[in-house]
Formats: sequence, C-alpha cells, structure tokens
Amino acid sequence: MLGDVPVPRRYAFHKGKLFIEECQTVMMVNPWPDPWARSRRGVAGRWQPALPRFQVVTPVRRPSRQPAAQLELGLNLETAPSAAEKRRIALARFRSRLPKRVARAVESVRGLQWQHLVACAMSQRFVELLESNPVLGYLWIRAREANLNPAWVAAATELPQRELLGQLGMLNSKAAVKFLRKCYAPALCLETVEALREVMGHEESLARLRHLRRAGSGVIALARFPRLLDCCCPSLLEEVARCKQELYRAPTAMRLENHLEMCAQLDLELRRPFRSRLDLHHAHRELVREYQSRRQRPVPPSRASFGLPPLVGSQTVQPLTTVAALRREGEQQDNCVASYAGRVHRGSHYIYRVTWPERCTLSIVKGPDGRWRRGELEVAHNRPASRRTCEVVDAWLKSGQRLLKLEE
Repeated sequence: MLGDVPVPRRYAFHKGKLFIEECQTVMMVNPWPDPWARSRRGVAGRWQPALPRFQVVTPVRRPSRQPAAQLELGLNLETAPSAAEKRRIALARFRSRLPKRVARAVESVRGLQWQHLVACAMSQRFVELLESNPVLGYLWIRAREANLNPAWVAAATELPQRELLGQLGMLNSKAAVKFLRKCYAPALCLETVEALREVMGHEESLARLRHLRRAGSGVIALARFPRLLDCCCPSLLEEVARCKQELYRAPTAMRLENHLEMCAQLDLELRRPFRSRLDLHHAHRELVREYQSRRQRPVPPSRASFGLPPLVGSQTVQPLTTVAALRREGEQQDNCVASYAGRVHRGSHYIYRVTWPERCTLSIVKGPDGRWRRGELEVAHNRPASRRTCEVVDAWLKSGQRLLKLEE
C-alpha cells in the first residue's frame, strides 16, 4: 500500500548557516543581512551559486510533545529526533536570524520565498510593499525573478501601486489594487498567477467581486472565465470566498466547468445561476443521471483508446485508458467522468481509478509548467474524498512526477 513519502532532504543549522543535503548535493544558505546560497556535489566538489526553491521561512511551530506513556512512567528516554523534527528545528533557527518584520512579510507568500528575502535585503521598503499588498509584491518578483537587481526592487518601492500594475501589463485601476489586497497570498503559484492575470483584464469581473472580503484560488478560478462567473449568484461567490477548501484549490469552478460542458454535449441551456455550492451539487447530480440515461453514441476505433497515461499507476491508483473504462467508472461512481474523454484526448487531463483508502475517481490536470496536478478527487455521487485519501494520492502524484522527471 502507498504510505507517506519520506522526507527527501536532510536539514541542519550550523555556524549560522542552513545546510540542506539531498542525495550527494549539499546546499549552504546564509541568512540575514546578506542572503546568499551555494551548493556543491560531493565532498570534493566546488561551491557554486544556487537558488533555493523551497520554503525558507516557515510558520513557527511548537516542538512535538513527549509521548504520554513516558510521562506517566517517569521515564526520561532520549529518542533521536525524526527527519521532520530536524527540519523544523533547522528552519526555526534560520528564521530566528531574520528580523521579525521581514520573516512575517516573507512568510505571507509560499512561492519564490528566496527571491522575496533577497529583495527585502536589497531594500527595507520592499517589506512595506509586502505588508500592504503581498500579492502585488509577488507578481513583481515573479516578473523580475530572472533579473532581480536593486534597481528593479527600488522601482517597486518608489512607484505607486497602480503604476506597478500598469508596468506588469495589468489593469492599473484603484479597484484592481483593492482586489489584489483581498487575494490570499499563500495560495499563489504559477497556475494561480496565470488565472489572476486574466481576471485583472476584466473590469466587469472585478466589479462583481468587490463585495468579497477574501479571494482564494476558488474565487480566482471562477472569475477567470466570465461564463463561469455568470453562473454564480453573489451568495455562491461569498460562500466560495469563505470556504477553506477553496483557498488553495478550486473544486466549485471545476464542477461548474464540467456542468457547462455536459450541458453543451446534451444541447441543454443553463436555466438559472446557482445560489450555493449545495445547489450546484444537486443540479449536477441530476444532469449526470440524465447524461447516463441517454443513449451514448458509439466511439470510433481511433478514438476508443487514450494511449499510455502520463503517470504510471500503482496497485491503488489505476489509469483508465479507454472511453469504455471511463463510461464504466461514471456508472459505478455516479459521476460525469465519461464527459472527460475529449479533454483526455486533448492531453489536458487524465483519469484514474483509486481503490484505497477509499473508492474514488481522480482527475489530474496538466499545468502551464507541464507538471501534472491533482484536479478532482471524489467518492461516489461527486462527494469529496477524505483527507487521508488526498494525502495518499498526493504522495503517489509526487513520486510519479519524480519518475517522469528522471525519464526526461
């Protein structure tokens, strides 16, 4: 059975520097006030400039408690800390070398943290930008990461935020700046940025989102396409904005997109916008049943098979390689997976059957960087999978990406 993936790196903090060892490569990271990073391969290798691509500033966490059995018996058994505990201690000591204000500002974003830390060291005023509008600071760093220098950092701190948006090729309006302040900064990634750029190009979409207090990945995905936004009542948008599941993922946008595609395949029109996530869930279930009840057209032999899956399956995660397999999965799980055949043929999606820890249907989606990400993971009747199942699937997805990278 699949389990948790072991920590691939070993962390240590020694003589004021953070050391990360992975396979035969060691990276040495110097903290504040002069952040730099170097790496070498093997003991005799030469130190070369490096770019940390992991979180260098993590939230402060309390150390794990001693087992209750030892406390009751009065035992003082010393156990070696786990790899995860060593990582926590090393990163906590690295964070302690940073000014508290800088650590909090860099912690607010999870991607490109090293570039943010370097920018803060170049200009103390960049910390103010991250405090007032961390998403705008992230977008600026994302656009300039290949040529990050003091001049670019100074420009980010001297220009008004509306002008910064204009230089990034986005809508330079007061409403756009306010919307960016509402965006949930920790959820930013390459895919979210691409969606956010499209949202920032529609003034009407921004106007419909101005009543929201927060905008995570779910809200941004809905606002990315006006046709999705037109299907949502203000109450549904407010519910998506408040939902914790919609901060890092966009299940409502995915379901709504599937709903509209099935309506198109059945030559049906959407009768009304949806008032809530539950309203969408019930309407989607009815549409799935109608889709399954209609006679499905025969599939040409050239389109009956999808070919090799992008990621190799396992005993518990099995690829569905034919249209017939998709149809059987949809009937067994009472979902709309049969309508995904076109997307699988286009190469944007692939579907898998999950058998453990619970019976689920999984879709993986190809991101703008070419990496495959978890799309929908649901048990029968389009109900969300458990947290344990998500962890198991994510572990399989992570290991599959590594194998795919090695093959390339």
